[in-house]
Amino acid sequence: MTTILNILSGIITFYSLLITAHIILSWLPGMGGEKLSRWLHEITEPYLRLFRKISFLQIGPIDFSPIVALILLNLLNIILVQWGRSGRIDLLQIIILIASVILNTVAFLGIIFCILIAVRLILIWRGQVSHIGSLLDQLLQPLSYRIISRITPRALSYRAQLALFAFIVLSFSIMLRLLSAWFLLR
Repeated sequence: MTTILNILSGIITFYSLLITAHIILSWLPGMGGEKLSRWLHEITEPYLRLFRKISFLQIGPIDFSPIVALILLNLLNIILVQWGRSGRIDLLQIIILIASVILNTVAFLGIIFCILIAVRLILIWRGQVSHIGSLLDQLLQPLSYRIISRITPRALSYRAQLALFAFIVLSFSIMLRLLSAWFLLR
C-alpha cells in the first residue's frame, strides 16, 4: 500500500510542477516555445478549468484559480504521504494538515512578494526605468502604501516604503511558517 501511495504522491508532485511551469510560461509569452506551451496547456488546463469557473477566484486581471488548484494538489499529496507513513489518517489530522497547507501557502506568497520587492529595489538602486519596474509598481505601490500608512504617519520615500513593507511581509511569512510547524507538531 505504501508503494502505491508513494507513486501517487510522485505523480501529484510532477503534475504540480507541470502546472507551475504552465503558469510561469503564461506570464512570459514566447519564452517556452509554442509546442511546449501548447503541450502544458493541454495537460493542465482540464484540471485548472474546474477552478476557473469559480468567479471569486478572479479578481480584476488576476486569476487566483491556479493557486487554489495547486493548494488542493499539495493537500492531497500531504494526506497521501501521511497515510503512507502512519498507515491511517483521521479527521483531526486532515484538519491540521489543511490549516498547515493554508498557512504555508500564505507564507509562500509572502516570500514571493519579498522577491518581487527585492527585484524592484534593485531596479530603483540601479536607476533603471523599465517595463518590469512599472508592472511591479502597479502591484506593489498600492499594497505597500496601505500597509505602511497604517503603521507610520510620516511620509516615506518609495524605496523606504518598499523596504519596510518587505520586512513586514517577511516577518509575517516567518511567523506563519512557525505557526504551521506548531500545528504539525501537536
